[in-house]
Amino acid sequence: MAKIRRFSKSQVVIHALAAFSILILYITGLPITFPDQIGWIPALMGGYSVTMLIHRIAAVGFIVAGIYLVVYHGLYDVFVGKSYFTDVWVRIKD
Repeated sequence: MAKIRRFSKSQVVIHALAAFSILILYITGLPITFPDQIGWIPALMGGYSVTMLIHRIAAVGFIVAGIYLVVYHGLYDVFVGKSYFTDVWVRIKD
């Protein structure tokens, strides 16, 4: 049976970056928002200043991933002439 390749390596890497960024944003953002309930997480990370720095770095990674995906898909549609979004859907021949 032939393998169906849905995503390129760059797409897999950028999606992994986005997913990892979201995870880090979640882990670092909740203690900043709710310090009384889960303030022990920043204590493990070296304090609130370190936690907020990590949070900002993860935010930049997430923004970069989002911009990359929007630009990539926009250029794909313009230069290839078909929509990438419809190419990834499961079809009957699959």
